[in-house]
Amino acid sequence: MSAAPEPPTSLYLNVVLRLNEDYYELKRHLDAMDLRKFYLRTFEISLSAALPEPLWDMKAYKDHLEKWPMPDDNYSMLDYETFRSTMAFYEMVMRDYNLIGLSKKTDKPIMGLGQYRRTTDV
Repeated sequence: MSAAPEPPTSLYLNVVLRLNEDYYELKRHLDAMDLRKFYLRTFEISLSAALPEPLWDMKAYKDHLEKWPMPDDNYSMLDYETFRSTMAFYEMVMRDYNLIGLSKKTDKPIMGLGQYRRTTDV
């Protein structure tokens, strides 16, 4: 009986398609003014999987929730500004981690985006 193979040192998980689909859905709900907390939390699962650390452990995420608190009930309707500002926060996280703002052909930042880590207060 042979020994079990060594586990890979890194595992590649293709989350791009899911992240794109879920962001599109989130935008669709915003357009329809269907602003339930549930939709934001669902997107967070896809976003967190694409990041090097869990989204929920990030200081910026915790700071955002302090500024824009969410109700306990996941099916609660949020006001437009809370929903929109949370989407803008997700966009800034995706930019900070170069998940968006890169050229598809070169994988280099477009017009210098992504060269500097930046934080935007939304």
